[in-house]
Amino acid sequence: MPKSIPRQIQYTPLTLKHLSTEEGVHFLNLQLSQIVDAINKGNGTAGQVVLKSGVDVAGSTVTGLGAPSDPTDAVSLAHANSNYAAPAVGQQLDLGGSSTLKGLSGLYLMMGESFTGTIIIPKLSIANGSITVVGGLVTKVVQPT
Repeated sequence: MPKSIPRQIQYTPLTLKHLSTEEGVHFLNLQLSQIVDAINKGNGTAGQVVLKSGVDVAGSTVTGLGAPSDPTDAVSLAHANSNYAAPAVGQQLDLGGSSTLKGLSGLYLMMGESFTGTIIIPKLSIANGSITVVGGLVTKVVQPT
């Protein structure tokens, strides 16, 4: 079933003459019904609000974001801080920590020995990256995603 595209409500000025007929009263009721439905859909009382175009909040804040479940979901500052800020990823970035980046310090120590190998860069959210070194020279870098 194709999606129904809502039609814009047109303003139609009514006169006393319009309201003196059954057809005019019916038209007024139809207009009022469309306006009430639009308001209810816009404020969420008629179900989930779905915006048909981009959102411009004119510098205001957006609040009440839930935890993201899809790659295109927005995240709150609290979620970003707890999952992506320095305290959350510090262990992965600490060369002295238990992460795979610890191997980077070993690479620096072995540069004089013409190190050959691959160093894994921990993933940010989806896939690990890597640095490939041949004979002490970096030959390939794959950025983490």
